[in-house]
Amino acid sequence: MAENILEVHDLEIRYVTDEETMQAVNDITFSLERGESIGLVGETGAGKTTTALGIMGLVPDPPGEIVKGSILFEGEDLLKLSEKQMRRIRGGKISHDFPEPGDTGRRSDCRSDPATQQDLEGRGPEACYGDAGAGGYPRRPLR
Repeated sequence: MAENILEVHDLEIRYVTDEETMQAVNDITFSLERGESIGLVGETGAGKTTTALGIMGLVPDPPGEIVKGSILFEGEDLLKLSEKQMRRIRGGKISHDFPEPGDTGRRSDCRSDPATQQDLEGRGPEACYGDAGAGGYPRRPLR
């Protein structure tokens, strides 16, 4: 049986200002097995970055607050750790790749045919994206 390295249960995060309260993450639950990768996909403002910030303990407070839920990493609830304990985990054991605005992971010098995901020399998506994942979507952008 595979071991879950990360378990997020019923996570709810909101941002509170004088003008409004915005629910950024609403009761998200997922798990990640050791050796597995996960991608959060959604429209702008769907809560992808806020979810990652919550896992990393980096939700800006104020105005952000984790209202409820648990985040178990290697069996330990990250929401119960001190900032000092979280600093030992961040970067070494768990991290987040913050993309540049407008960054698609695609090499800017690579010209390809979007219909075939082939570059102009007939190579597959790895020519433009590096280590291509399922469906030609990038796992690791080339720089």
